[in-house]
Amino acid sequence: MSEFVNSTIDLFCRWNRIFYETTNLYLSEQNGIAKHVIAVFFEMTWYMLHVAEVKLCYWDKAFMYAVHIQRMLLTSRLEGMTPSKT
Repeated sequence: MSEFVNSTIDLFCRWNRIFYETTNLYLSEQNGIAKHVIAVFFEMTWYMLHVAEVKLCYWDKAFMYAVHIQRMLLTSRLEGMTPSKT
């Protein structure tokens, strides 16, 4: 895990006001959070493409907007702030 978190990454995150949390090594229960977030993005993407009747070649753009929409929602973790406004 330490190969992904080092002083360069830490400095970059602080400079850009990115808050991150590391997970415990070899604790598969914590993978569930990441899997849930990814599943939400995929569901949003497929729903947007289906409702708009857009071709699958625009999947990447729809995914980008799904992430953008999620970042604009309030989150209790940040106490009334959105992730994009931290």
